Amino acid sequence: MAIPKCSFCGGKLPATAGKMLVKNDGRLFYFCSAKCERNFLLKRDSKKVRWTQAFRKLKGIDKPAAEVKA
Repeated sequence: MAIPKCSFCGGKLPATAGKMLVKNDGRLFYFCSAKCERNFLLKRDSKKVRWTQAFRKLKGIDKPAAEVKA
């Protein structure tokens, strides 16, 4: 079984955590926290929110934690 990713920030969801939202048209959205869910429902663009992985990937600052500490 594949581990779902958060539909807003792109983070991995543990097996027992998170929330799933099903729209009327059948699309599934997964959220790792209430913060991500609120931002998604407010129709914020994840590429413009600085703490998301989409923003980091777009700006080229997607570094693993091991490289940052070293």
